[in-house]
Amino acid sequence: MDPYRNPYTPGAGSLPLELAGREPEIDACRVMLGRLERGMPDRPLAIHGLRGIGKTVLVRQLADEARQRGWVVIHRELRSAARLRPILARALDVALRELEPEKKFRQMIERLRSVLASFTASVDPSGAIRLSVDVEPTRGIADSGELEGDTVDLLVEVGTVAREEGRGLLLALDELHELDRAGLEALTAALHQTTQMELPVALLCAGLPHLPGRLIEAKTYAERLYKFPRLTALSDEASRDALIVPAEREEVEFEEKAIEAIVSKSEGYPYFLQEWGRAVWNAAEQSPITLADVELAAPRVQDELDEEFFAVRLEKAPPTERLYLAAMAELGDGPQRTADIADELGRTPQQLSTARGLLIDRGLIYREDHGTVAFTVPNYADFMRRRWPLSSLLGETG
Repeated sequence: MDPYRNPYTPGAGSLPLELAGREPEIDACRVMLGRLERGMPDRPLAIHGLRGIGKTVLVRQLADEARQRGWVVIHRELRSAARLRPILARALDVALRELEPEKKFRQMIERLRSVLASFTASVDPSGAIRLSVDVEPTRGIADSGELEGDTVDLLVEVGTVAREEGRGLLLALDELHELDRAGLEALTAALHQTTQMELPVALLCAGLPHLPGRLIEAKTYAERLYKFPRLTALSDEASRDALIVPAEREEVEFEEKAIEAIVSKSEGYPYFLQEWGRAVWNAAEQSPITLADVELAAPRVQDELDEEFFAVRLEKAPPTERLYLAAMAELGDGPQRTADIADELGRTPQQLSTARGLLIDRGLIYREDHGTVAFTVPNYADFMRRRWPLSSLLGETG
């Protein structure tokens, strides 16, 4: 079939034509925005889950919806060891520039630029955090140099101005687990204050499974402040919709056995569904897509996932970290006790603490519970056993 008409999009964060199975999370965000628009408080959303589960896609979709409702949206994907002050400063600067053509917001923009100048100048007189327009900083607001207090001042001021203008501010922050501890503390404190003041400031964030733990470690009241929706694999029904609906738009059908096979092989993971959909479409000669087409595409899917989804995460991992991952995989597919991993390698947990910590920092594993760790990537244990078995790595290291 024509590859130019292929409706499946397995790229990282690519929005699928059918965002199936995420209605509860979408509804929760819509309710949050609707309540804040009416001057009623609601809790920020901290979505979490494994890689490839659709967090980035969901944040992107909901950020777009907020823009359509007239909200000012700061949408950012955070990188390792991200710091809050430059992220907020640059992103809010961009958001204000987008509003500049609308003359009715001129006074609001001038007021917020002045506060933003205070927020940056207090710690960055060199101008390393560059803004698009030089303005006189507002004295006494967000200019203490202390991150938490300045962040509270900034978001309260933004929220107050937004309420006066009938707008709202949505912080859509992906990979929030990458934010440093001071940033998490400051962001949570600021949201706590804007929620108490019933200001139209909303947070929609996403991160790996340990995101709730990081937020609660930063501020104990985070457990009561945030909602923590956990994204899991799609149901069979939602998986079917993710495959069938895009194909129907191109007037292509699946045989029932073909659908059943893809749903089973993908295990409901959105990224895997998109990869299977793309490969099977390209393998098929005509509609309807058959079980034979699925079987023909299977080796290609395995290779694509191995190289583009699994292997790339090992590129920077040294031998000691690969050994740790291989030992985890050797023990099974689910969470594993750190003591058992150490036994598998003939070490103590303390001797492996550095490797374990670096793997957590790289986002390859996370602390599932006290004394246990798990892979952040679905089916990663199977990949390690196939491509990097423990026995081969032990042979390499002697």
